[in-house]
Amino acid sequence: MVSDDGSVLACAINAACAALVDAAVPLRTLCAAVSAAQQAAEGSDSGGGGALLLDPSAAEEAAAAATGTFAYLPLLSGSQGGAADGSDGGQLQLLASLTCGRLTSDQLLDMMEAGKQGADRLAAFMQQAAREGAGA
Repeated sequence: MVSDDGSVLACAINAACAALVDAAVPLRTLCAAVSAAQQAAEGSDSGGGGALLLDPSAAEEAAAAATGTFAYLPLLSGSQGGAADGSDGGQLQLLASLTCGRLTSDQLLDMMEAGKQGADRLAAFMQQAAREGAGA
């Protein structure tokens, strides 16, 4: 049985990337997607102002003032165009974004930054899993 507990688009993007890695399709980068939700401020009818949540549940998405899904392309170790010092960290490019609801420009930037930080952690995990899978 298939169920939906939120963050479906981010999950689908990450699953597609994992399937490509599992199928040994040559990739220059991995894609890491994250969903976020801006909770409505208590007693407010006019949009966000509450907490920012990463990987919200379906109930949290439904109650949110705004939601967003952000997909990033983190650079792989040793890939061309990597960081000047040869490290992996901090090199993320926004591939796609989808937002719904009302956000101020500051809230959108905060949501994108939180998504970027979450995608950075997810990308590190995906890179480690890909390396371990290649060694098996």
